[in-house]
Amino acid sequence: MTIDSGTLAGGKALERGVHDVWAFVQLLGIDRLVRLSGDGTPGPTAQAGPALVGSPARIAIPYWTDRGQLALDMDERQRRLTDELHRTANAARSPRRQRSAMPAELPLPFVAQSDGPGLEARVRIGEGKKAVTVPAELVPGGSGPVLRVAGRLKAPSGRQPVTLLTANVPKPKGGPLAYAVVRDGRLVRLEGPAYAPGAGQRLLDSVGGNRQVRRARRRLLGAVNRVRAHRGAAPR
Repeated sequence: MTIDSGTLAGGKALERGVHDVWAFVQLLGIDRLVRLSGDGTPGPTAQAGPALVGSPARIAIPYWTDRGQLALDMDERQRRLTDELHRTANAARSPRRQRSAMPAELPLPFVAQSDGPGLEARVRIGEGKKAVTVPAELVPGGSGPVLRVAGRLKAPSGRQPVTLLTANVPKPKGGPLAYAVVRDGRLVRLEGPAYAPGAGQRLLDSVGGNRQVRRARRRLLGAVNRVRAHRGAAPR
């Protein structure tokens, strides 16, 4: 079954809010409206999850009510996208970028049925007073939506939690949607909460976030380059 939230309201898009789903059936000339119901277990549906729908993009979250009826929450009226995404372990990481200034894109575990522009949002990177809030975007991707964040930002170095802030939920209470590895104002990569890098990668991240180590590394590389240049200039 496909529900088109963009045309259900008399050919128009559904308004923000929770909408119960009914079915119109006809049997032996008798018409009835019946509730679309599940097995009586309230909560997320087993067959469908949150989706990015329409143009411009909106957030749609189907779920079962306490009475077992199928309902559709448009634009996070009662349910939260981040809470729904926490139910699925996201072990993805953003692909390597060709240039450090390019945005980082983290695949997210939900559905995209939108062919228009993405959903503008914000993310809070870090914790406490040092946290920064920067523009972000939920963009429909080939296999699902991605979280897109600028590659340059004034966030503290290290591995920082990323909290999603949408227009309808500016102050979420759930855990981080992702983690950002930041180094000298550059977003190295985004990681899903379930992403588990090896010990070597963690060591590189910790070293990369230490100013003294980075300074010593630059000096060492400079010395190596000078030796190479000297050898290349020496007569044979």
